[in-house]
Formats: sequence, structure tokens, C-alpha cells
Amino acid sequence: MPGHDDDTYLELAHAVMTGVSYELEYGSKDDEPKQLVTGNNLRAVDHAALVTLLIKHGVFTDAEYRQAVRDQAQLEVERLEKKLSKTLGTTVTLG
Repeated sequence: MPGHDDDTYLELAHAVMTGVSYELEYGSKDDEPKQLVTGNNLRAVDHAALVTLLIKHGVFTDAEYRQAVRDQAQLEVERLEKKLSKTLGTTVTLG
């Protein structure tokens, strides 16, 4: 059941999705559907396997992992905001 922290991650994920959409709209060529879907699916599988093993072996907890994911999502939102603000010549706020 999603809690407040999961809601924060979902908001950040939406902001990243919006930023990527704008990147594609304003000239990025990284939008070939087959390559995108295949690459994203395999990265997700690889990532899930690694995280599962690290939690299982006690390297970190699920809560620590979720916080780190939120932190990295925040950094990605900030990166996209900065890039899009420069591209569009105005302040862009995604989240």
C-alpha cells in the first residue's frame, strides 16, 4: 500500500516523464520505440535482480533503498528542469 514516501516518488516519476516528453518534443532522437522498450525492460529486470539480492544479503534495507530511489529521482527532476530551462529560455518547473 503506497504511503506518503511512495506518493513522493510517483510525483517525481511523473515529473521525469514530463521532462523526457519535452526533451523528445524539442529535438532528442532517443525515441525509437523498439529500442526504448527493450532497453527499459531489460534495465528494470537487471535492477530488480540486483536490489533483491542486496536486500536479501543485508547490504541495505528496503526503506533505505526506497529513500535512495526518491533522492535520485529528485536529482533527475532537477537535471531536466535545468536543461529544459536553458533550452526554452524560461524557468521550467516539473515537480
